[in-house]
Amino acid sequence: AQRVALDVRRITLTFDPSDEADRDRIARVYRVARVITQETRDGHLSVVADVPRRLLGYFQPSDSKSRSF
Repeated sequence: AQRVALDVRRITLTFDPSDEADRDRIARVYRVARVITQETRDGHLSVVADVPRRLLGYFQPSDSKSRSF
């Protein structure tokens, strides 16, 4: 499975739902990943999701709002 990158990695992402770009990222997460939990706290949305390893590039910590475990 690793050769074709079908395995997944569990990551935690944090978004600001008032930001249009973040709303687009939230939609992408729900399209391509399996969301495990979603929590809203202090106006920010945290999502824990299993993301296919081949798509991790879309959610890498280069975006300061995301981080992975």
